[in-house]
Amino acid sequence: MTHEEAKGLVIWLTVSWPVTMKSLTTDQMKAAKAEELLQSFGKYEYGLVFAAFDKWKREHEKYPSVHNILNEIAWIQKERAAKRHQEGKDDTGWPMEIVYMNGDEACYGVFTREQFVNHPKNPDHLQPEEWKRRFRMRRARIDAELGRISQDRYQAFMAKMDEIRAREARA
Repeated sequence: MTHEEAKGLVIWLTVSWPVTMKSLTTDQMKAAKAEELLQSFGKYEYGLVFAAFDKWKREHEKYPSVHNILNEIAWIQKERAAKRHQEGKDDTGWPMEIVYMNGDEACYGVFTREQFVNHPKNPDHLQPEEWKRRFRMRRARIDAELGRISQDRYQAFMAKMDEIRAREARA
């Protein structure tokens, strides 16, 4: 993020949270706030920081802390990475997640598609998408058995998973 972008963000923040930002009346105060934003978020691109603030504004009424925005940035980055996976533009970072009968979850690691398919813990050589689908089904079954979710919700989820599998089989 550049100095000019930080100044623009300060103006947007002033308009978005007028009560919280009412002390930013002088150019000196606005410059100090821009410098604070640069120190906190300078290593991120402007669009990402703006998206995080905008998302926070849409979902919350109070002004965010730096920690809140850093969390939003992390979530946005994860969402973008997942979208790249779905579009086939990125082949790294497939987590091999498992769920135990007591409901605890773990991850063997994060692998490329080839590593994932040929991993010793994947004897059926499942693709990461199928592994994830089965993981989600097993988690839902265990959650239903442990009483974490209702049977109606479990059955609705399983119907959705069956629909997804049927759609993928047709494709």
